[in-house]
Amino acid sequence: MDTCARSGRRDKLSSLNNKFKDLMAELERISDNKLISEIHALNKRERKLKLTVIFHLREIDRRELYLPLGYHSLFEFCRRHLGYTRSSAYRRIRAARCLVDFPEIADMLLSGELNLSTVSLISGILTKENRDDILGRVSGKSYREAEIAVAVYKPIETVTRDKIKPVSVLEKRSTPDVGSDPGVNNYSKSFNVETDSGEKSAEITPDVETDPAGTAETDKRDEEAEVKQKFKLEFMVNPEFLKKVEEIRSELSRKYPSGVSFEILFNIVMDEYLERRSHERRIKRREKEKSSKKRKRKSLSEDNRKREKKKSGRRTRDIPAAVRDEVYRRDKGRCSFVGRNGTRCNSTWNLEIDHIVPFARGGDSSPCNLRLLCGRHNRLEAERAYGKDFMRKYIRKE
Repeated sequence: MDTCARSGRRDKLSSLNNKFKDLMAELERISDNKLISEIHALNKRERKLKLTVIFHLREIDRRELYLPLGYHSLFEFCRRHLGYTRSSAYRRIRAARCLVDFPEIADMLLSGELNLSTVSLISGILTKENRDDILGRVSGKSYREAEIAVAVYKPIETVTRDKIKPVSVLEKRSTPDVGSDPGVNNYSKSFNVETDSGEKSAEITPDVETDPAGTAETDKRDEEAEVKQKFKLEFMVNPEFLKKVEEIRSELSRKYPSGVSFEILFNIVMDEYLERRSHERRIKRREKEKSSKKRKRKSLSEDNRKREKKKSGRRTRDIPAAVRDEVYRRDKGRCSFVGRNGTRCNSTWNLEIDHIVPFARGGDSSPCNLRLLCGRHNRLEAERAYGKDFMRKYIRKE
């Protein structure tokens, strides 16, 4: 019996694999315009299908059909019977129950004005009195923007005092990838032993999957991890502070394209401040500069100076800081790439200065021939100019 079942599963899997291979081969042959057109159509169908699932869950909840099947809640039914993750089940259930009192949300989900994450966010604070205001605030917004927009409806009673708490962190032992920053690598693979059951971390550490009892799945961690002493900081900030944090993270995105943790970010900012303001560091820097100048004067002969002078007159890719600043101000610190449909990228992530007429083809480094592009659009423009095959050897893997 088991052998037949396994054989049947293998045959079914083989059939699915063949279908997916055929689909991938078909997609590779279609034009760019058709591919974009089809994804738009599929997106509409996906929204409609997702909404249909929500209505089914609402009716199952109303009839409590999960009870005869052996599940004590709709959440358990979604998790164990339908195979949803905890967060996916939570979002769908919140949306299904929200639709009972606010059916207009269905149209907003279907049109894409709202998504399930946003609906689950507002479901606990939505009332008949405030629904017009809240739905107007969150319509068309990202989850982060929606959180900010409805924060006024969820004020905390008191301002939290700044706290510093020692914690033990279970950190995986791993060798950083070549070219990656060790701090980022280790940070992204750490799990905080001391967790807050009431709230999620703000995109700092990965979620730790837990069983129904709430215990972390760490059966295999003993050989791979070690406990390290760290400190947990807790403090309140205003919107201006958070805006500055996001701006600094964007500035650092070229060095840390996968993102930078708050610990590394604050270390960089504090080191820079101390480098400028610390009396002790200033004295050491001056002494170092003096000794460096002395060594340079001794080692540079007159011939070397002339050679350096000739080199400085050559055409160079180097762009003066003043020109970089002018381009940055003109493009408002955002990627200036505009797509075929008129959409401007506007990303602040991993920004680079790009030559409109490529430098290798005679383009100069004047502001009118320079623009601000994110790393991916800079690569796209380079591939358009020189071809993908040519650029492949110059572009690092992401």
